[in-house]
Amino acid sequence: YTDFCMRNGFKGKSQEEIENTLNDIIGLFKCLNSKLVFQLETNKKMSDRLIKAASLSTNTEKNFISKLKQEAGVTYVNKMMEMMNDLEKNKKEIDAYKLSASKGVPNGIKFDVRVISQSAWEINKKSMEKIELPKFLSTCLEDFENFYLKKHSGQKLMWCLGLSKLEIQYLFLKNKNISISTLPQFLSLLQLEKYEELTIAQIANNLGCQVSTILTDIHGLVFNPSYNPQGLPEKGVILGTFNAQTKEFKETDKISINKNFTVPRQKFNTTPLAIKKSAAEIRETELEEAQMTKRYQDNILQATLTRIMKSRIGQTTTHVWLINEASKQIDLFKAQPQQIKENIEKLIEKNIIKRSEKNRTCYDYIA
Repeated sequence: YTDFCMRNGFKGKSQEEIENTLNDIIGLFKCLNSKLVFQLETNKKMSDRLIKAASLSTNTEKNFISKLKQEAGVTYVNKMMEMMNDLEKNKKEIDAYKLSASKGVPNGIKFDVRVISQSAWEINKKSMEKIELPKFLSTCLEDFENFYLKKHSGQKLMWCLGLSKLEIQYLFLKNKNISISTLPQFLSLLQLEKYEELTIAQIANNLGCQVSTILTDIHGLVFNPSYNPQGLPEKGVILGTFNAQTKEFKETDKISINKNFTVPRQKFNTTPLAIKKSAAEIRETELEEAQMTKRYQDNILQATLTRIMKSRIGQTTTHVWLINEASKQIDLFKAQPQQIKENIEKLIEKNIIKRSEKNRTCYDYIA
């Protein structure tokens, strides 16, 4: 709900209406049983919309972070604040890049880059996969790297090309439409322009990437509802042997450019929407998210237990009292006694606390 508001829901709203909605969201936040899950999901969704410039207002984002900070503390919003700081730094870098030799337009291409620190942002690993670029694009990357690395010695740039968007003008169409598309879509169209017809596997091989890297992008070239609301296969930018009923693509499907493609508006969008995942993919995602959540919970538990034990040096701390106290102090999620016990054992293994020599049901902090 928060993500929807930030992307579209606040459009046309007055400042007072936005403020009231943010206060309502904070009211809902207070009622959550696991504020940790909300934190993890908020970090992911905020990362996605800020990288893709899909947020309606950075000021509203900052206001929301401030409200969360007041409610849950500075540690809770640490990553969100880092993301906003990165955007501020990025703006300064791009302003400086526009004063470089290429004026920020290498090869006549207006080149907008977002330089972000890896620690704060939630980035899909697939977006970081390597992909073969034509020379006129690879020299754009080289131009920016030369500019950036001269200013920041010792730094390393890792390109997330899977997150890229660009404008394409279709010169082979009668009305020369322009699409907002992904980089894999553009590179796939270049391949089809050169070879006329290819299988999806052949395109992936020519681009030096996995088939899974381009599948959703190929899907967007046909079924993006912004220009093909009825999902008709013959209305897409490309034609092919894919399954028109299930809208599924296989690596053996042959595709080609639809030279009779028409769309009423001058500019249209081909960026892919989320495709329904298979049962196996859903289970894998759920398992990864559960493991990540548990790691966060364990880190919070161990930090809380350490803080409690450090404050009780010289005092008797029983097993039951420590579990009850840790459970009281954690409000980001409902800490279960068994999970607290497991993390007490981990702290013992790390030599942070130990069982008391006088009473084995009590614990001492190791200074």
